[in-house]
Amino acid sequence: MEKIHRGRLMAKYPSEIFGCYLRNISPEAEEMRRKYWCPFHESPCYKQSRLIDYPFGVCTAHVDGQEIALCPRRFLEKNKVFHDIALSRFGTSDNVLVFSEVGLPGIGNFDFVMVQHKPLSTHVEDFVAIEFQTGQTTSTGQLVEGFKTFMKDRCLQEGSSYHFGINYSPANLPHPLFAKEGSKKCFSHKFVAHPTRCNRV
Repeated sequence: MEKIHRGRLMAKYPSEIFGCYLRNISPEAEEMRRKYWCPFHESPCYKQSRLIDYPFGVCTAHVDGQEIALCPRRFLEKNKVFHDIALSRFGTSDNVLVFSEVGLPGIGNFDFVMVQHKPLSTHVEDFVAIEFQTGQTTSTGQLVEGFKTFMKDRCLQEGSSYHFGINYSPANLPHPLFAKEGSKKCFSHKFVAHPTRCNRV
């Protein structure tokens, strides 16, 4: 029994597809899969793979007993991550604006920049540059195979496992889903935990 339980924990497979846990068979979940819809961004999924001719909608993968976010848009659920960062950095979420894909000449783009301004004013009091970091897969073709199987059969067989890799060890992180922030006042980096909220049924 212990070996069977350990085998399930060590399995690797796509666990959240188009925003819904793979065992969610509700009409709402099926509609999102049919439309290739991203519920976190409220738009069609943008991820692509050369191995398939439709969006590669794996949001999260189950790896060694943990759920690992694979898509940056996974952090956008109900904008809670921005609320948490605002409270952490500014102590409030009032008078805060968030801008996406902000460019810095010679550096590149930030995923988001959060700005705190004075009430009823355009004067900027502080800002935070935000970069989302997710798990990056190796041997991704194996993950695609699991995704294709699910999209065809709408399920994965019990005990299924696919031989893709993740380029970091979840044990070394405070949580498998995280964002990295830095501001003009603090040049060190801080990891902000943001727990998984899969729609499990």
